[in-house]
Amino acid sequence: PMYFFLWNLSCLEILITSSVLPKVIVNFLTGDRSISYLACITQCYFYFLLGSSEFVLLAVMSYDRYVAICNPLRYTMVMNAQHCFQLVVGSWAMGFLATITPTILVISLPFCNANQIDHFFCDSLALVKLSCVDTSFVELLSFMTSSAILLGSLILTVVSYTYIVATIFRITSLSGRKKAFSTC
Repeated sequence: PMYFFLWNLSCLEILITSSVLPKVIVNFLTGDRSISYLACITQCYFYFLLGSSEFVLLAVMSYDRYVAICNPLRYTMVMNAQHCFQLVVGSWAMGFLATITPTILVISLPFCNANQIDHFFCDSLALVKLSCVDTSFVELLSFMTSSAILLGSLILTVVSYTYIVATIFRITSLSGRKKAFSTC
């Protein structure tokens, strides 16, 4: 299961890079720093979708290590192929759900005359700042969604590794501790 999660993590990393890097390279080579509205929204959406999915997947991976070290006899039963697939799909679904509403709200904003963003890639906050209306709700929702993904993943990871460290310190043999730490 660990390699399945690592494979998915590496795919997410490649996709995150691919969502921004081509436009950055074009900007660098041509000097043209313009981006269409649709391309900007698309770039932002995929960047945040993939980033959110990655944070959730990292939390899932810490749960995998928790089960492997704290419940080794039940590991193969708990972390079977179907469950691992569900966890990966769940991380993608969480990324989708976390980014779809803020993206829809940004798309629905009216924009003023100034439509130039001075950034090397399209940033949603810079896009929101171009709007003619009060965007505090969109900004608050984006902040709360980002915070929930980041803090939720961080808390799950910290709790998992706290249990892992506590379990490892209960192992009496030095070789057993080394083996347990090496799997993390």
